[in-house]
This record gives sequence, C-alpha cells and structure tokens, in this order.
Amino acid sequence: MRNIWTICDKELRSYFASPIAYLLLTMFALIFGFFFWNALGYFVIEGIEMQMRGQTVSMNINEQIIRPLLSNTSVVGLFFIPMITMRLFAEEKRSGTIELLATSPIRDIEIIVGKWLAAMILYSCLLLFTARGLILSAAQARSILHLHFVCALLACRVAERIARSCEKTHRA
Repeated sequence: MRNIWTICDKELRSYFASPIAYLLLTMFALIFGFFFWNALGYFVIEGIEMQMRGQTVSMNINEQIIRPLLSNTSVVGLFFIPMITMRLFAEEKRSGTIELLATSPIRDIEIIVGKWLAAMILYSCLLLFTARGLILSAAQARSILHLHFVCALLACRVAERIARSCEKTHRA
C-alpha cells in the first residue's frame, strides 16, 4: 500500500510541478463557465419572454440549467480524461524511467493503481474546482435538488471508468 501512495504522490507532484494540471484546470473551468453562462442566459431570456406573453408556467432550474450543464460537462470530460491519462506512461518512456520502474521490486498492480489513483485525484480536482460554484449556489437556492448534482458527478466518474476500460482494451 505504501508503494501505491508513493507512486501516486510522485505522479501528482509531476502534474502540479509542470503547467499541465493548471492548464487543464483553467481550460475545464473556462469551458464549464461558458456552458453555464449560455444556459443561464437562455434561462433568463426564456423567463423574460414568458413574462411578456403573460404565461405563468413555473421555470425549473434543474431541467433548464443544471441538467444540460452537467451533461455537457460529462462530454467535455471524455476529452479531458485522455489528456490526463496519456501522460502517465508516456512520460516514463520519454524520460527512460520505465525500465527502472519495471525492474523495481514493486508489483505491476501497485504501479497501475498508483498511477490510476493520481489520475483520479486530478480529475476529481477538475470536477470539484469547477463545481464549487454550483455547490455554493445549491446551498443558497432551495429549489435545486442536490440528488441531481450528486448523480451527475457519479455519472462523470462512471464515464471516466468506461473511457479507461476502452483505453485498456485498445492497448491490448
């Protein structure tokens, strides 16, 4: 277990020592913010148009803002997950340390789990960094269902695992 945390720590340090993690965080936050801005603008325009027509249909924040935003985020995650994972073993091969890693007294499963854990922590940071605004607004607005948000975050995790398994079968 100690070897797994050592490899995970090494990978996280290499992510955050270079501009890779910060660039990913910035790009993901900008894309997430763009989708939120568009969804919010559409929500406001639709509300104004309904008031001008005299309609009294209740507007649902979950259906009109949160659901499209999180579905777009899961699709964007499909592009960011390979960006995170491609570097894991390619950097080892490029720097020539793959031989040292392969011949070290560490089992292969410890290497794989350590690198996977580092990628999962970075992806979780991406989601939490961009979702903190949603979490804060959900705490203030009573109409936002927290269950939708939690389920959408879990769906992003499942999509990430599916992408990983497809990557493994493609390599084999």
